[in-house]
Amino acid sequence: MKKLLCAVALLSALCLSQARATDKLKVTIYYETLCPACMNFILTGLYPAYSELGSYLDLEMVPYQWVSLTYKYYDKHMTKSSCTD
Repeated sequence: MKKLLCAVALLSALCLSQARATDKLKVTIYYETLCPACMNFILTGLYPAYSELGSYLDLEMVPYQWVSLTYKYYDKHMTKSSCTD
């Protein structure tokens, strides 16, 4: 009886591992479009890894650009003295 129980448990574990092996790992990479370090990572790290493991991955690459904007208005005709007159 113990042998049968062990065989059923082993068979169940094998079937479960096969079912999970078909699932792909979802990977999302956000990268800065013009960043040299990001380009280096994609070429030397991501590409070789994806070449070997691509069948196991669902890869999504999201480009973005880090931007910092400030809006300041300067009027060269308006000086401090012209505001107080």
